[in-house]
Amino acid sequence: MTKFSIFLMWVGLVAFGGDAHAQTDPMRPAFDRAVARMGADRLDTIEYEGAGISGFLVVPGQAYAPGEPWPQLGLKAYKRQIDYVNETQLEDFTFQRLIEPARGGGLPLRGEMRYAQFVAGGYAWNRFGQGGDVPQPRPYDAAARTHDLWITPHGILRMALASRPEFRRATLNDAPMLEVSVSRTGILRATAFIDARDLVVRVDSVVGDPLVGEAKVQTLYEDYDEDGGVAFPRRIRQTYQGFPMLDLTVVRVKPNAPVDIPVPAPVRSAQTRVVSQLVAPGVWYLTGGTHHSVLIERAEELMLVDAPQFDGRSLAIVAEAARLASGKRIRTVVNTHIHTDHSGGLRAFVAEGAAIVTHAINAGFLQRSVSAPSGVTPDHLAKAPRAPIIVSVRDREVWEDGPRRIEAHHIRGNAHNAGMLMVYLPIEKILIEADVYSPGPPGAAVPVVPNHFTVNLADNVARLGLAVERILPMHGRVASYADMLREIGRAP
Repeated sequence: MTKFSIFLMWVGLVAFGGDAHAQTDPMRPAFDRAVARMGADRLDTIEYEGAGISGFLVVPGQAYAPGEPWPQLGLKAYKRQIDYVNETQLEDFTFQRLIEPARGGGLPLRGEMRYAQFVAGGYAWNRFGQGGDVPQPRPYDAAARTHDLWITPHGILRMALASRPEFRRATLNDAPMLEVSVSRTGILRATAFIDARDLVVRVDSVVGDPLVGEAKVQTLYEDYDEDGGVAFPRRIRQTYQGFPMLDLTVVRVKPNAPVDIPVPAPVRSAQTRVVSQLVAPGVWYLTGGTHHSVLIERAEELMLVDAPQFDGRSLAIVAEAARLASGKRIRTVVNTHIHTDHSGGLRAFVAEGAAIVTHAINAGFLQRSVSAPSGVTPDHLAKAPRAPIIVSVRDREVWEDGPRRIEAHHIRGNAHNAGMLMVYLPIEKILIEADVYSPGPPGAAVPVVPNHFTVNLADNVARLGLAVERILPMHGRVASYADMLREIGRAP
């Protein structure tokens, strides 16, 4: 008896007491034929590749402006390994930008880059990219990557086998279909469409998203062929929230290939940490991860610049702020821009009663996003519902109380995001910005080609006449403004 057979027996007899209804449903035989035709009951692992392909993937949530497509990256190579029994997955990409100079977010700024993402046992992490071969924990991606594993054509059938699916007859593009719907708390809701050939041709799913609450994903499986008795699509196309996400041509498939994805010790022991550094009286640089924030004390409240990534980091920031400034709460959050990695924690601050300040071009998008439900993966806002307070900024906003003056300025003409804001503290001569300048380690080589986002930032600082001495970036480290100018060839 295979591991999967034992697993199914345990699920059917122990968890569900033997689902007689599922076994006697008149549409069950059509589903069973698909399982046999696809080979899902004979497939514990799979590996597939695309090499020298002309496909693409995109960087989700990194659009230049709301409503625009996400930045598209050309796929040079792709490899995916899945272990359904142990719920583990590796995706290894090599890609390059298709549009230069860069517009919107994502990597690389130029040239080619390799990037690998993993999920195993509820842990998620990355390798390569900017972090090199050092594993970079991504706890907030674990549920979404587990979703990705189960919406594969064999994954969705296996999930249905091990749960209580709902069957319906339907038509798709005028063709008769069997709909198979499944759900798993904290991971997904999904419906597979099985055609008259007993093949999974489409999966519609809903996955938790830190900014928009939950996102709709549609995946198309086309041009099936067989390898080792397993039917597998040779083309995979996907959309996320209606935007193109992936177009992949599969060139090699290895059913039941060996898959070994151990969780690295640093990932297993990683915790969400917020490390505070006092950079001026009442101004703290909050680091401890890949994305930073800045906390600013005002007369009656605290202001935060950027709420990155996910709920867990925002709640850790709330706790650290309470320790740093007892009796004051974060009542205003300035959102530098709407890219998900810098705004994924905003929903938690809405639940905490904070007003969200953003550029006017992004305000409507944020209003809809933080008002949306999060039923698949309930977050802090779902547990403590509150209407959002969105404050729009166009060119400038100023806050003054006592000796403190805080200015938010639009970074005009920056190709990273149309509604990019920076925050300036004129008394402290500190500039706070995200993504347009991310200093490397001290002594790092000056880029041969200046980052055009940074050149634009310097132009805006000069245009506004800001007397900047230090920069607090949302990536990297505290840097002097003189260091930034040297990086773009404008030595002071």
